[in-house]
Amino acid sequence: MVASGRRRAFLLFGDSLTQRAFECGGWGARLAHLLSRKADIICRGFGAYNTRWCRHVVRHIGSYRDYFSVVTVLLGTNDAALPDVEPVQAVPLDEYVENLDDILKYLRNRSEFVILFSPPSVGELGRLRAQHHKYVADAHDWLDRNNLHSAKYASVAKVVAENRALVCVDMFRLTSVQLFLGENMLIDGIHFTATGHLFLLKSLLHELRAEAHILSAENMRPDWPYGPWMQNSAGSWREILTEHELEISHISGDKLSALADAFGIVSVFISAFLFGLSVSCRGLATL
Repeated sequence: MVASGRRRAFLLFGDSLTQRAFECGGWGARLAHLLSRKADIICRGFGAYNTRWCRHVVRHIGSYRDYFSVVTVLLGTNDAALPDVEPVQAVPLDEYVENLDDILKYLRNRSEFVILFSPPSVGELGRLRAQHHKYVADAHDWLDRNNLHSAKYASVAKVVAENRALVCVDMFRLTSVQLFLGENMLIDGIHFTATGHLFLLKSLLHELRAEAHILSAENMRPDWPYGPWMQNSAGSWREILTEHELEISHISGDKLSALADAFGIVSVFISAFLFGLSVSCRGLATL
């Protein structure tokens, strides 16, 4: 989705677990629906990427937007690939820490609120079945990722977030519990089912309500008043829009300049004037 320049912007940054956020029923698509008219949801997910590659990419994703209200980061699933099976994707634990810290530092300087998600747990049996389904005769009988190794990455992710005073959602622990309870969270041992997408979204919304109350869906003002408000208000539409514009210009984290504020208000009046003039001319033409 394209940022409008007026609305708040949420940036979703990560690997395929973020890239797939806009699948039908995905957590990003659901978030965009929930925040319709309130925030632009910008998805920057890069399937199969690790923090080594994302550390380079992150410098280029926000060039058109200087500041984000909320940034989510979900990285580590590919870093935690077993090095003897996936040597290109795998990133050593100490480098993962360095890369992740640099990414968080960069994004924190460009956002109001950052939420880090640790890499989820691996559905090991589902992963083996997916490998056999995909590669058939060429499939091997050993995992490319496992929970013993992935748990180390989830653990250090929490430490990196804590050192930066950022919120970290322990998706490894949370998904481990859900899988133990028999929930259908992962389609191939790694990527989310619709149930998994919804679970992550609920975790995100919980953190927004708890840690950044003003940025929760319930408390964010819409971009321009809703139609029914305009229809049922006792004031004139010009007064309503002007009041709203002045309120929006003071939202914390909004980078609109005073000049842009003034232009926005004036443009409303100009549009209204031109519309009225057009109606008047059409009336004269019929005389």
